[in-house]
Amino acid sequence: MWEEHCQFSMECISSYTPEDNNDENLNTSKEPEAEEKELRRRLQRNMTETKESENEAQCAPWRENACCTANTSAEAHEDNSYLYNFNWNHCGIMSKKCTNRCPAGAQCQKWTDVFPTAQSMCEKIWSNSYKYTTYRKDSGRCMQLWFEGQNPNKKVAEFYLNHGSRTEIAMKTSFTLSLAVLLLML
Repeated sequence: MWEEHCQFSMECISSYTPEDNNDENLNTSKEPEAEEKELRRRLQRNMTETKESENEAQCAPWRENACCTANTSAEAHEDNSYLYNFNWNHCGIMSKKCTNRCPAGAQCQKWTDVFPTAQSMCEKIWSNSYKYTTYRKDSGRCMQLWFEGQNPNKKVAEFYLNHGSRTEIAMKTSFTLSLAVLLLML
């Protein structure tokens, strides 16, 4: 859906040329800053003209228990977003021929070098916001990003609210047993 509306999509930004549009108000100067500013203006206009319900489609599964709005979804696709304080455009707008290439002097790393395991990717990619688990998807212990039907995450959240994590439960059990042994020794 996002590519369809061309809302701050890096692919769309990098592949856009003035010839692609018939808008007579388009600034066709050769100054990169003016072109970038005009492109951002056009993309912003496109975004505001898109119906909110279309933007919220990505949030629909969590609507009941989250603050996800069209703005949240749009912000996640912004180059400079306040979500996770991450700038998708941290290297500047790049042309197609520059995409997936390291800047001069920079050391390129394979994805597998940065995140060698599923666990490292899961736990490190968004500042330790997620915890890797070996539980099965249907265990009732794992949050699910995408699902059909009723939101299974409510029961997962209730479980951890009422029972805590396995580590917390183990620590409480260990403490209780240690306390019991100590009391028996008295």
